[in-house]
Amino acid sequence: ALTGALEATEEHPATAGGMAVLDGDGSNGRCSGDPCVMGLVPLPGAPELIGHQRIANLVYVAGTTAGGDPEVWTVEPHFESRGSGSIGMAAYDATPLPASALAMAFDIASTAQADDAGRLVVSTADAQLVTIDVGSNAFAWRIAGVIFGSLLVGLIYLLSATMFGRRRIGLLAAGFVAVDGMSFVMSRISMNDIFVATFIVAAYVAFWQIWSGRWARSAWWMLPLVGVLIGLAAASKWVGFYAMAGLVVLVLARSHLGRLVLVVLAMLALVIGAIGAPWPFLLVMLGIAALALAITWVRPIRIDGREALSALTATALVLTGIGLAFVLAFDQVPDARTPGNAIEYVFGLLARGAQVGWPVWIMLGVAAVLVVWRAGLSIRNPRSDARWFEPGEMGGFSWPWMGACLIVIPLLVYGLSYIPYLQLGHDWAIGGGPGYGWSVDELHSQMFGYHFGLKAGHDSASPWWSWPLMLKPTWFHSDSFDADRISVIYNGGNPILFWAGIPALVACAVLAWKRRSMALVLIVTAFAFQFVPWIRIERATFAYHYLTAVLFAMIAVAYCLDELLRRPAWRDLAIGYLVLVVVAGVLIFPLGSALPMPDWYINAARVLPPWNFGFQFPDPPQGDRAELLTLGGVKVLLGLVAATLAGLFAVYGRAWWERRRSREDLPVGPMPDSG
Repeated sequence: ALTGALEATEEHPATAGGMAVLDGDGSNGRCSGDPCVMGLVPLPGAPELIGHQRIANLVYVAGTTAGGDPEVWTVEPHFESRGSGSIGMAAYDATPLPASALAMAFDIASTAQADDAGRLVVSTADAQLVTIDVGSNAFAWRIAGVIFGSLLVGLIYLLSATMFGRRRIGLLAAGFVAVDGMSFVMSRISMNDIFVATFIVAAYVAFWQIWSGRWARSAWWMLPLVGVLIGLAAASKWVGFYAMAGLVVLVLARSHLGRLVLVVLAMLALVIGAIGAPWPFLLVMLGIAALALAITWVRPIRIDGREALSALTATALVLTGIGLAFVLAFDQVPDARTPGNAIEYVFGLLARGAQVGWPVWIMLGVAAVLVVWRAGLSIRNPRSDARWFEPGEMGGFSWPWMGACLIVIPLLVYGLSYIPYLQLGHDWAIGGGPGYGWSVDELHSQMFGYHFGLKAGHDSASPWWSWPLMLKPTWFHSDSFDADRISVIYNGGNPILFWAGIPALVACAVLAWKRRSMALVLIVTAFAFQFVPWIRIERATFAYHYLTAVLFAMIAVAYCLDELLRRPAWRDLAIGYLVLVVVAGVLIFPLGSALPMPDWYINAARVLPPWNFGFQFPDPPQGDRAELLTLGGVKVLLGLVAATLAGLFAVYGRAWWERRRSREDLPVGPMPDSG
């Protein structure tokens, strides 16, 4: 309902008019079972008329601005109570009118898309009829996703073509992503998954050029750019941090000392992060630790003592200095929240450092010095740029420089994304501001606590293991236009592509070992870091969480398919597979495009489990959940012991075994005559 002038609140200034959001049946918790006013929402001016566009589910209000200009405002109708205030019902668009509105009506229809004119007709005081497009408003918030989805296709091509040097692999991979149902739907549904996926792939495109040595003189500026892209990915969705971890692992894997660090970290992660976790995650982490040790057995690690001493000393110096600054600042914010677990302590450590200020400036200053130093070295001696991944470069400060690029810069970009939140009156670590009055620290703790502890199920939820099998796509939309035509949107991918993903990745992992292919190592690693962390998550998950991982699976499928096409004996099989992909894609396209189809088609699709409402997975576990990261004394001690033993095995294990075997193989001579 429209209201008169609204007084200023902590959420908005005084306005000439607004809307009252009513709960007619008292179903909202704030109403306690009786009809009530849930909240008052400001408008850009004094309202006169209001109408609901039921097809697009948008509200239109005609009124006059403070400057006396007649306009029609488009309002997004979702509303939610938050603390003492509310969110939603925001006017996000305005259409000018030649004169004040006298009456308005919608020219819309739900019987068929062809019958829906999607117009609002407004009669104005100067005897004109003004028509306003009210059927394309979604274009404004969907166009960004469509653009990023299109960019994603191009980036997949660049990544695949530059990694393998075969244009056909790039065309196949880009084609798969372009026509696959999941990437197509997620590009149109106005969710943030397509943005994080595009930024992650862009980061890998840039990273590959320097990690592979293709651009031997560009690491000094390209790695900071990778950090910016990862920061943008993380600011879109936290899975961007998964990619950050994957890139750090790939950097460390380029050197012997780095591989030793990875073995140690794998063992620490197994003990500290996997013991007590769900058994599938524990098994996966056991497998990763065993694989790391097996690789060091086959290809032993050889440490250069001087390089290791300089690199570890410099890294320890930088980490200790910056870490000490944040630890000292932790107790300088007495009004901050008390962390409840190790993850919240990390949030609090960073937020309190930002609240105090000087620890963040120290971190950024050190990072800036390292970035400028690397740039100066590369410009003066371009050949040194090709050795950027070696721990001994920059006098041992090569790893701190990599950390500045792949950790500090992403954190900086991520932090900057919260400037609008801070401008509302919130702070980094001290409560206050509109709504719940959460600080950035509290906000992150609430986000993490909600998602980690969520036990509610969902009709469209699906566990991680079902994603490669495409067993339960997420249902987004369903509508009937007349008696026998239905439109739906599921984010299900092409099953022929999805089913081949894991076998193709296994094949790529084997070929990466046999051929020592850096490109295949990157593809398998990128997929693993976007997929494996979800095994640890116990809340209800959905098929679209697989988007950032399946992109790399499709590259793997394209690579394997190209390998078959290059062999005459297997070419027919590869062509047949492509035909199946096309046929399946055509058959399921209406299930993701909202294309009105005969009811028999939709009913036939719903016979199959992926599109059947009755096919549901069990709810998440309802019992107590182990902490994501526990740092108890026993676990830490056990982890340090296991990591130390793993490190010793990686460096000395095979050499010790070979020396022992050689002694056992020595011939034993006759005993000397004692007489």
